[in-house]
Amino acid sequence: MMKQYDIDELVSTAYTTERPLILVEGADDIQIYDKISGQKYIIKAIETVPDYNEGNKSVIDAITYLQEKINNKPKLKKYILGIIDRDARYYRNEIPELECLFVLKYYSIESHFVTQTNLEKVLFEVTNIHSELLNKTLFDFIENDIEKTYKRLYYFSLEALKNACISSYQGIIGYERDNDGKKVTKGRILKDDQLFKKINKKQNELNIFAGSLNLSYNKDVIKSISKGKWLLYIYSHFILKKIKLLQSSCKEKKINQCQYCKIQKYDNCLYKLKNKNIQSDYVETILLNKQDEKELQYLYDRFSELG
Repeated sequence: MMKQYDIDELVSTAYTTERPLILVEGADDIQIYDKISGQKYIIKAIETVPDYNEGNKSVIDAITYLQEKINNKPKLKKYILGIIDRDARYYRNEIPELECLFVLKYYSIESHFVTQTNLEKVLFEVTNIHSELLNKTLFDFIENDIEKTYKRLYYFSLEALKNACISSYQGIIGYERDNDGKKVTKGRILKDDQLFKKINKKQNELNIFAGSLNLSYNKDVIKSISKGKWLLYIYSHFILKKIKLLQSSCKEKKINQCQYCKIQKYDNCLYKLKNKNIQSDYVETILLNKQDEKELQYLYDRFSELG
């Protein structure tokens, strides 16, 4: 049986081996942070440490426990970091100020991969596009119509946030389940129109709630209140639908024509999908494997303070 290392032993190992320990919320975070941090650190999901469970509360509890050790031995702060999502706990003012606790600027880590820079990388991966074809016209074509879908996500997320922040509020949905106990999956956010109609009727009420938190609709706020998995799924689904239209749009000169369509060799269009059977989950995977350095710079900066 594999040995389970308790929190004290993990910190001791991090210090003696000079490989900082990064505590994360769950299994999905391990690979993501391993890549972001340059595979130089010990990444541990908090639930794999004895006496701790999954989630940000356990990360907070662990760092709170370790704070006394850090106070007694300040050098340890270079070898310990707990990372938590900026989820509803942030809006309830329930995050303590701890030296080795780091709070993301968005609701969850996946939201950092939804950027135009990463869209470029998806285009290079799934088509034969080249740099001369990348311009505002192309990005506008792909992203312009997403506002309606983003507004939908915004109100879903506001309803879930209000439900998480106000104990007396009988919300239609929470971040995990609806008021019937049914799981709120990323697919339901995009496709359950009946559920959205119920939430949309509360739009004015939700706008007032947003105002009480100094929130208003924009992309950064969506990233701050929406589950990253919801946003990543919706963005991947949407951009794939638009990417599938690029070949015909090139032929019809709705976007900058590629060199093959200019000479009417339409079958060789550089916008054509390399694999016509590509699904949105593959686009999600591509996005999660690409790093937008500008978006992640604040994380790189924090990691650089370790060791």
